[in-house]
Amino acid sequence: ELLTAALAASVTADDEARRDADELAVHLAVAAVLLGEAQPGATSDGGASTARSVPVEAVVAELKLPAPLAQRVREEVTRVHAASGVVGLVDYTKFVPRGHYADDGVLAAYFRAVTWFGTVPLGTPDRPGPWVLAWKLLRDHRLMGQWERLDAMATFLAGPPEDPSFRDLSAAARMSASGQSAGSAEAARVLLASVLASAPANRVGGMAIAQSTTNAEARELSRKKQLYFLPQRAQPDAAWLTALTTPFVKGRQYPDPLDVMSALGSARARALLERGELSSPAAQPYAAALRAALGTVAEDGKGLLASKADDADLPTAWLRTIALLASPPTPEEAPGGLPAFAVADAWKDRALVSAVAAYTLYKHSSVLYAKQPSAAEAGEGGEDLSFWKELPVEKPIRGYVEPHPRLYAAMGKFARLLDRVAPPYREYDAGDASNLLDRLRTISEKELAGRPLTADEYAWIDEAGAAIERFYVRDGNSEIDRSPERLERGVKLVTDVLTNLNPGEGKVLELATGDVNTFYVITTHGDEQLVTQGGAHGIYVFTQPMAQRLTDQQWGELVNAGKQPPPPAWTGSFVETLK
Repeated sequence: ELLTAALAASVTADDEARRDADELAVHLAVAAVLLGEAQPGATSDGGASTARSVPVEAVVAELKLPAPLAQRVREEVTRVHAASGVVGLVDYTKFVPRGHYADDGVLAAYFRAVTWFGTVPLGTPDRPGPWVLAWKLLRDHRLMGQWERLDAMATFLAGPPEDPSFRDLSAAARMSASGQSAGSAEAARVLLASVLASAPANRVGGMAIAQSTTNAEARELSRKKQLYFLPQRAQPDAAWLTALTTPFVKGRQYPDPLDVMSALGSARARALLERGELSSPAAQPYAAALRAALGTVAEDGKGLLASKADDADLPTAWLRTIALLASPPTPEEAPGGLPAFAVADAWKDRALVSAVAAYTLYKHSSVLYAKQPSAAEAGEGGEDLSFWKELPVEKPIRGYVEPHPRLYAAMGKFARLLDRVAPPYREYDAGDASNLLDRLRTISEKELAGRPLTADEYAWIDEAGAAIERFYVRDGNSEIDRSPERLERGVKLVTDVLTNLNPGEGKVLELATGDVNTFYVITTHGDEQLVTQGGAHGIYVFTQPMAQRLTDQQWGELVNAGKQPPPPAWTGSFVETLK
């Protein structure tokens, strides 16, 4: 309907207004073609739909576009599918479907369309006509409510946008002196100017900032906004990654996930950065600037963690939970004394590995909506899952819960938040995650207090793997997915978190998890000590050519073939071999 309105506006407008209407029509038509060329087909046993391909020409014909506009749409769709190169402020390599969108043809089409709306400008402050026209048509045709629902969903999933949105312009219209909506394009432009004048500088380095050559130039460019139909979202950690790399820390081409852990309050992560990168000869030209920037983002992180407000979006909840995961309990939290293993640096490093794995999953889940910085055995029967392995035992053993009550409490709060905003497919599944986490919190509190566990609690620990497994392998209908593809993938995930456009680079920074590795700790049960087996993710940090951004499937094939890069050096404090 919006595309039809844009085409109608083109017919009746003068030259400049016609150009605006044509730009908007092409913009909307490209997204329509990207969505329309993959239609839902049969559903596989694993829950993914087999997309039915529709020829581009057939979709374009259905739109009934004037010939010149249809040709422009074909050219843009071809660029999107090529997913190669940078044109102006558009990085076409970002159109490669990644995350869970890569496994489903229909979701892959959705990925391309949403990426189009979020990364290809519909206008600029100097030439806002197409964007302003879109806002007016949304209002005139009573479509703004639909757009606002989509925007609200994206904000909850990935945070608010940095660049202006139609919501900002609507708010400015309501607050204008007349108290009435902008009735003309010129009035709307005046309102947009007021929105831009009051907007803070962007904190997530986008394509414009990546093209700067000095810190001062980057800061100036950060004030220049772009106008998108559905802007990508600015997450706090992306702002930190921007502040910790070139050009703001000139010469540092890529951040380290330890940067984020340090910003979230992990003293161990900060110490590892000092011992590692900051002490290396290669880092000396920028070491002082990096230390200063780390201090600045740490203050920002303190503010994020100290806020008492209810979580407004999932990124805030994610990061607060990851902060707890990165910082094991202190002696003050253990009336009965911390377990011996919990005071060792190796255990703190193991906690950081888990936190980086959680951070990877967080970035993996928000890869579509989030603005990416640019620098210049158990279960219900069936096969055993490849990532839950148990050693054979001759007699029942007493299990142990990693003692971290604050973490489980925060995760339980997070789970209840998700149950509210995204209820499970089956009503009786509601509360599964929060109930499990409440049980883990209760048991870990007893462990830290030195109180013995009951026989029922030991029995529950023995079978907890079954409950945890379900959260890894549920499909969209809350059924257990035991398809060969799902079993093969296990928990191996990969996501790109930063694009480096500097000369000689042209790469992305990838974070990835491998299989779950077996680790051993000595735990105390009354007067007895036992060697207890647990699991920890393998984590990987590496660069990849930007035109070859990895999907989960490609990464899994590399790991299965033993071709993954080495893990971070600091994991050597507790790792012998990593998968």
